[in-house]
Amino acid sequence: MSNEINTNQMMTSNTYTLDQIKEIAPSVFTEAKASHLTDKYIQTPTSRVVEDLMNLGWQVTKAQEVRSKKYKGFQKHIVVFRNPDIMIKGKDGDDAFPQILLTNSHDGKCAFNFRVGIYRLVCSNGLVIADAEFSDVSIRHINYTFESLQAKVADLISKLPGLVQKINLFKSTTLI
Repeated sequence: MSNEINTNQMMTSNTYTLDQIKEIAPSVFTEAKASHLTDKYIQTPTSRVVEDLMNLGWQVTKAQEVRSKKYKGFQKHIVVFRNPDIMIKGKDGDDAFPQILLTNSHDGKCAFNFRVGIYRLVCSNGLVIADAEFSDVSIRHINYTFESLQAKVADLISKLPGLVQKINLFKSTTLI
């Protein structure tokens, strides 16, 4: 199977609807705050951020949550996004796709944390590349707005050329 076919399949399959995400990671949709939190804690459901990213053209390609007995429903979770309109065309079908990895919890231990990485098809497997130069960004629950999300995503995307240069440097290195 050629890389082009795999690339097309990779971008059209494994995208999730809100209902599917709810089945896989219900804590993404938690509306109430954990009982141990004070009134100062502002609850912003991760689902709101997911919907906002979807409105910006990003599709969910993965969702999961950690198992938790103590904070069930409030535990840490991750949602991975890919935008089908943003692709880095490589030589010989060596295409790469920027991803946003969103982690959060509703137990008061975590802000919305966004990391950017580049997904590349390697053989029949994939590889996500991230770099220390790509600092992750956070938005506190209390400060969340659609506009703050737009600004953070734009900032992450503006740094992609630097990551592409890193990829090219890595690719040109001969391992002995």
